[in-house]
Amino acid sequence: MITRTAFKPASLTIERGAALAVVNRSDTARTLSASPDAGIVTSVVDRGERQVVQFPHEGTFRVESAGAVLRLTVSGDSGCAAPAHALTIVSAPSGGYAFEPARVTVAATENFAVTNRSGTAQTMVCDKNDNGANSRLAEGETQLLALDEPGRYTCTSSQHTSARVTITVEKDPS
Repeated sequence: MITRTAFKPASLTIERGAALAVVNRSDTARTLSASPDAGIVTSVVDRGERQVVQFPHEGTFRVESAGAVLRLTVSGDSGCAAPAHALTIVSAPSGGYAFEPARVTVAATENFAVTNRSGTAQTMVCDKNDNGANSRLAEGETQLLALDEPGRYTCTSSQHTSARVTITVEKDPS
């Protein structure tokens, strides 16, 4: 979690390939970066947004955001694979924008990847999203997202509302 001045906790150890959920509890959008390069995209986390970041490389990293520092150790061969489900935002042949595929089913809290290949920045907004998270994706950026509560969500691009995807979230079977 990012507060106004710090990450909480300030240090953390995760397995290689694991996902780290970052929640921005500060009063402004925050840019995340890692040094040395952790193989992640430098991204913006809006106020109140939860963003999931996957660390594919082993090592010790300094994750920063406006003076807040997280000391992150990524260790081991976890064998974590890419998420089973993926969405892509694309420029549609008709001149608009679209999600591909237009429907997906995931388990509650299961990560899914969203990649923006539309040629312009997009913000993915889902109805019924209890944490209020909107995910801003720069052109070419991929983010890992998860929806916690079972149900049917309609997600759109706030810039191009005709781009829609229906995500059905099923109760986690475990």
